[in-house]
Amino acid sequence: MGVKTRIEELDMLKAVGIVMVVIGHTACPYELHRLFYFIHMPLFFMLSGCTNRSDSYYGEGKNVRQFFLKRLKTLYWPFLYYSLPIVLLHNVFASAGLYESFYDARGFIIQLARVLLFSIGETEPFLPQLWFIKVLFITEILYALVVMMCVRMGFSKYYLLLPLSVAALLVPPQ
Repeated sequence: MGVKTRIEELDMLKAVGIVMVVIGHTACPYELHRLFYFIHMPLFFMLSGCTNRSDSYYGEGKNVRQFFLKRLKTLYWPFLYYSLPIVLLHNVFASAGLYESFYDARGFIIQLARVLLFSIGETEPFLPQLWFIKVLFITEILYALVVMMCVRMGFSKYYLLLPLSVAALLVPPQ
């Protein structure tokens, strides 16, 4: 028999977060909606961090590269998989009345570049729901790089993570 690798308590917390997402997307009372939206995504991000690797793992550049490549495979490629067809079908959606404007050749190139650079832009109403993939990718990569630097320099990661976290709170969401 294999070693148990799942942490059932984390699975239960994820289930609570999923229920919050579902209820938050229904016609629930405003206060409940606001509470759930305040909690559910930070909960998922924290749970993701709970299963993260030890700091010593990130001390080696080889491991950080492997981590980056894995995140490309599990976050970036799925983002492209769902985003590119929507961008390519933009004018079809506009013809059906789902979008307000059509793309010309320049608009397509700009929007394709935005998607390839992990951005969405404001002209794709079907894509903003994927914001969390971009945020998770960026935060996980930055985390790995910060921890790698701190391990190599021999000081606590919190000296860099705390100021970066405060700075992230001050940056406007746009």
